[in-house]
Amino acid sequence: MKKILLFALAAFSANVFSQTIPNNDFENWTVHDDPQSTGIVVDSLESGYWDSGNPMLITLPSLAAGLPKGFMYDTTFAQSGSHAVALRTGFLNGLIATGNLFNGEIDESTNGITQVLMTYNPLAPANPGRAHTETPSFFGGYYFYQPNDRYMEFNIGTQANDSLFGTIDTCMIAAIVSKWNPSLMKRDTIAYGEFKSKDSTSGFTPFLIPLNYNQAMAGDTISLLFLSSSRGTAFAGSSGSLLVLDSIYFSGDYLSIDDNMTSDLNVYTYLNNLYVKDVSSENTLIINDMLGREVYRGSLHSGDNTIDLSHLHGVHVVTIMDKEKLIKNLKVKLN
Repeated sequence: MKKILLFALAAFSANVFSQTIPNNDFENWTVHDDPQSTGIVVDSLESGYWDSGNPMLITLPSLAAGLPKGFMYDTTFAQSGSHAVALRTGFLNGLIATGNLFNGEIDESTNGITQVLMTYNPLAPANPGRAHTETPSFFGGYYFYQPNDRYMEFNIGTQANDSLFGTIDTCMIAAIVSKWNPSLMKRDTIAYGEFKSKDSTSGFTPFLIPLNYNQAMAGDTISLLFLSSSRGTAFAGSSGSLLVLDSIYFSGDYLSIDDNMTSDLNVYTYLNNLYVKDVSSENTLIINDMLGREVYRGSLHSGDNTIDLSHLHGVHVVTIMDKEKLIKNLKVKLN
């Protein structure tokens, strides 16, 4: 028997549900203190919610020659407002250093530097994550990415750089919902989602990452991570790769079988087709798989639309945008 396979498992739009992310538009900045008066200037995001490896540049100034802004800095190239955050990959003391930003804090003392040198991980001293008790289904925002094609990977065994010139770099955006397990004295991962891309963008592009819950429970912490080079924690990437982020948000309450969207659009699947009815204006349809990879992008015309998705299988996230405004998100199951 033919059935309509509509699994409206997703979510409110951003203005229906949102737990506030402090300084989510990256508008508020300050110059990081330089207690050693080296003259090195690095930017720092205000609010106490965000941190990066940037402050470590002034701990051992000999490592930071020629890096007046570091690898995470304020930019007026923004999707909205007057500011955004820029992450760039570059060289630091002969090693590839990725632009990084996370919610949490980092040990910027000499002890933190020692951890980096001992573990060969630039984020080893980081303590990511902030308290978060709600259960968003999606993590979204806007990104601009210009990857370089001179990818290099540090070979720890020989202490040499293995150069793979011609390989395109890849950025990474990730979110992890976790909960402390007192009996095991460790954190359990409740949900995870990530987005990676090696494609250049011509301007700010929306991203929407589904958070896939493996337990039917809320977490107590959410960790957000942004890297201009996805392999940057292994000192790998391409010097010059640039990732700019703006206007990030959570959307959607805990996954439900109810369609909680306020939009009047009628969206469902039948056999191998996706049907979008009652469209009032030209919209953009985006479909991502459950790893956050975009597998379809097209335009919706006014009225009723039928899209052949016979080449896709399993659960996917359907996003409908009106220019830069999010209209509807939902998960559908395809044959």
